[in-house]
Amino acid sequence: MVTNIETVYAVGDNAGTKIPKGLLLPRASVLAEAQGKVVAENIIKEIQGQEKTATFNGEGVCYMEVGDGKAAPVRSNFYAQPQPKWEFTPPSPEGFQEKHRFLAERMHAWFG
Repeated sequence: MVTNIETVYAVGDNAGTKIPKGLLLPRASVLAEAQGKVVAENIIKEIQGQEKTATFNGEGVCYMEVGDGKAAPVRSNFYAQPQPKWEFTPPSPEGFQEKHRFLAERMHAWFG
């Protein structure tokens, strides 16, 4: 039995993270990935005996594919004050290309 746990970390669907208005942060992979990077950095610092300084900024992007080779990037900041902010970009071929670049980057980062 482990009895000397100082910190418990949770990310993604396991974390009931509240945003300023009291609602829960959406359960989206882009947000879970960002949370995971923060947790990993803080665990490394904890192991090294350093101050944990990494924080999750509540920002993410998702892409709404609308057909005809177009997609609409939606950027969000769920921690913005006084309320969350969203930036909707109209669907375009450039948004579609951005979506596929983002997907290729994620696949390479996760699976090599």
